[in-house]
Amino acid sequence: EQKQTRKLRRPRTRECEEAEMNVLTKSVEEQLPAGPRICILGSTAFWNEATEPLVKALACRLSSSLRDSNAVILTGGMTGVQEVMAKGLADRGFVRLVNLVHLGHESGFNAGEDLAAGLDAAERRKVFGRLGDVYLCIEGGPGVAEEANMAFENGAFVLPIPSTGGASSGAFNFPQAALERPRCVSPEEWASFSTDGHPEEVASTVVKVLSRYLEEEAKKSGELLKGASNEEITSARGHSIVSC
Repeated sequence: EQKQTRKLRRPRTRECEEAEMNVLTKSVEEQLPAGPRICILGSTAFWNEATEPLVKALACRLSSSLRDSNAVILTGGMTGVQEVMAKGLADRGFVRLVNLVHLGHESGFNAGEDLAAGLDAAERRKVFGRLGDVYLCIEGGPGVAEEANMAFENGAFVLPIPSTGGASSGAFNFPQAALERPRCVSPEEWASFSTDGHPEEVASTVVKVLSRYLEEEAKKSGELLKGASNEEITSARGHSIVSC
């Protein structure tokens, strides 16, 4: 009588998991509109009372500056910062907005397009951390810190707003190198991100920094950030004016 031999499944190696994640990321990337990608990271609930007005101001400024450009804005389909940002962008006519969700999940924003990016939340976070050119971080907990670390390791420009607190101020093992002033940001601009300034002024500075970075990176690759509005109406005192 012959003994049946049991086939042993070889455990998945880290290299195998990495290869599978690369395939998944590429598949998602191919479904996104072409253009530079700005990812929004943030808390699922607002802990700082100054944060929600800032997010609304950022949505207004981003839409005004990038509405006619080829830039794409991505969220993870979460409540809080991402939901307010997505709705604010959509309300102002920004259409290149995609919410990356895991299979069977919906953002429920009624803003932008939902796109499946993984079987579960963990896979979705890994994909999200690989796709962006820029990551704007507002408040956040351990999940935001994890995604910011992945993004930073993948060479993305991670821009935290420390005044909002949480991961963006350095908690939860947020990448410390991302808390140092980037070369494309002036000392005055960087300082404004760490103080509770007027939401409109902080938002204006953030969008200027993001646009500047994307334009510099586009020139390096021989492509241009198409259609971005670099000129803002200014008052007699030199302050930017955008009607939100």
